[in-house]
Order: sequence, then structure tokens, then C-alpha cells
Amino acid sequence: MLAGCVAPGGGPADLHEPGALAEVVGARARLRADLDPERARAALALVEGLEDGLDTAFPFLSGAVGAVGSAAPLTVVVGDPARLALHAREHGITGAAGAFACGRGEVFALAPPDLLPIAGVDEAGPTPLEPPSRPLAAALLRRRLLARLGGELQETWLEDGLALVWADAAAPPAHAAQVRRRSRERLLDAHLPLFLGGPRALEAVACARGPAAKRQVGSPALAWAVVRFLLAEGGRDGARLLVLALEDAAGLAPQGALEAARGELRGLEPAFERWLHRAVREELLEALLRAPHAADRWEAAAALRLLANVALDPDAQGPERARQVQGAATLLDEDPGPLRLLDLFQTELAQVAQARARGPAAAALEQRVRQELDRRAAGWGHPALEAARQSLRRAILRAAEGT
Repeated sequence: MLAGCVAPGGGPADLHEPGALAEVVGARARLRADLDPERARAALALVEGLEDGLDTAFPFLSGAVGAVGSAAPLTVVVGDPARLALHAREHGITGAAGAFACGRGEVFALAPPDLLPIAGVDEAGPTPLEPPSRPLAAALLRRRLLARLGGELQETWLEDGLALVWADAAAPPAHAAQVRRRSRERLLDAHLPLFLGGPRALEAVACARGPAAKRQVGSPALAWAVVRFLLAEGGRDGARLLVLALEDAAGLAPQGALEAARGELRGLEPAFERWLHRAVREELLEALLRAPHAADRWEAAAALRLLANVALDPDAQGPERARQVQGAATLLDEDPGPLRLLDLFQTELAQVAQARARGPAAAALEQRVRQELDRRAAGWGHPALEAARQSLRRAILRAAEGT
């Protein structure tokens, strides 16, 4: 999705009002589609439901295109992927993964496959990794952001995180289990690098601007977690900081405002990691108790052993597994354990910090930390574990500087 579009030379005279498509109009949106009338009405209802949801989820976008009281914007929904690709090319857009927002205010999207059952198509099949409505939901959010902040809005992790949070919130009830599993995976992907010694992330992710900066720091999971934390745990201040960072990315923030916001974000780093630690623990225990697939229970047990040094049997039968989970929950409520693995080595880190030659001191500590890491993570693989093993000494030196 791009911030704007320019009609390439020789293209259609008007890319923004594709007249060959039938139009249906509702209270919140205009829709043009190549769908049959029943599916077109269902698509309009979906778009208007998503617009209603955006008003509730992100009230700071009120007054933008698509919000209550604004003129009904145009959304183009097509059933043919080739037609969507043609619209994308006409707008000079590459990589439109299911939907894109035009800087003029239109959204172009492929009809979600679960919009309505299609005669002759077997509904049974593999479960998609994301809710099918996610591309359309993200494009409608992008339209609101462009209307609120303008076409100069730079690429940010915050926008990516907002899109993921919004797609989860907008998913239909039929996809609740799928959303829950993806939330658990994202929490793990966000928390593990921090637990294993990575640098603080809240300020860096919130303030990253442009593709190059995003490659240096952050991930989709961290972006999702940062947005969730700011909106759910940060209260009004969290939402204010999020909006201010987006305004700065669009060149609209008052001079000096971002530096003040950076200070506030740095002050929230410990709270962010505590929230992540608690949220991961709760999701892993819930997965051990209720996940229908054995593989999910095995991963949850392995992650809990790493993060909390708690050994639970994922193959225990229902009542016994419930007893184990309840006991672990009570224990971890009383003593949640360290936020970071290196917190177990505070005395040794202080010695590294005071050493005249920090390198050899860090190398000696590295062996002890590696032994503990290997013990806790035995039999489990995750990309964050391999990355942590490769950068363990740097993590130790970084932690020593903070003691």
C-alpha cells in the first residue's frame, strides 16, 4: 500500500472512478464491484462494518475520510485478482497484497474469499494464516491515516502495528481461534529477543522512520506489541504518544515534540517489558490448558520452561494438565521470574562492569549464561534462540553497562 498514486502516461483518463463497475451506496461508503448483486451487498456491509469498527478502535482518526460525518468514500472490491493487479499497475503500485489505498482516498481490494460461499467451491481446505479480511481492513485503516496525516506520511513500524492490531480486532468470530494463535505467536516473537538480551525496543520501534530504519530495528511482531501496549496499557498518554509519533512521521508534529516523546517512551520501557512478560505467560498457560493441537501445547511448554523455568507436561490428560496449569499460574503470580535471562546474573554483570578488561570477563560469564540458556531451551528451536546465541557476548556487555 502506498501513500499516493500517479496515473502513468497512456493510462485511463480516470483511475479513481472505474465506471465499468456497478455501484452500490450505503450510509458510510460507496462501493463499486465486479461481483454479483448479492456479493456486492455483502461487500458493502463488510466495508461499512469495518468503518464502524475503525471509529471505535481508533477514535484519534475521527474526522478523516471514512469517519462518521465525512463524505462516503469509494471502495472498489473485485473478485478477479487480475483486475486488482491491473488497478495496481495503473496506480503505479507494486506488491499490492490483496488491497491498497490510493492517496486520493479510494481503496481497491480483492473480495475476501469468505465473503459469501461460492457455488461449486469446496469450503473445506487449509486454514489461512491470517483472517481473510485483513488486506481490506488494513487498506481502510491506511486511507484514514492518509486523510488524517497527509500523503507525506513516512513508512513506520507504528502503521504496520496498527494494521495488525486492527486486522485482529476486525476478524469475524469464526476466526477467533486463529487470531488467538497468531497473538500467542506474535507475543513470543516480540518477547523472546528482549528476554534473551536484545536492546530496549519501545522507543526504537515507535520512532523508526523509513525502510532503512525499520531494517535496523524492530519486526512486525514487535510493532504489533508496541501498538497494543500503547493503546491498551498506556491509557491516554499511550495513545497521545502514538499519534504524536505518527504526526512526526508525516512532518506535522511541533518542533521538539518528538524529543519529549522519546523521553516518555524511554520511561515506559520497563512497563512495556513487564506487560509483554505477563501477556506471554498468560497466553502460554492458556495454550497448555486449551489448545486443541498437541504441537501448540508442546511449544507452549517449551517456551514456559525457557521463560519461567517451569516444567509442565503437555501430554498430561485433561484434569491432570489443568491441575498443573493452575499450580503454575499460582506460582508465577507470586514470583513471575526475571524479565530477562541476564537478570539472573546481576552480581556477575556488576563484576564485568567493574573489570579493567571487560572482554575476558564477559567471555567467562558467557559460558555460564550459555549453559543456563541451553538447559532451559533443550529440545526447542526458535529463530530468536539462534540469534541470541550468536550475539550473547554483546548482550552481556550491553547489560553490564546498564548495571
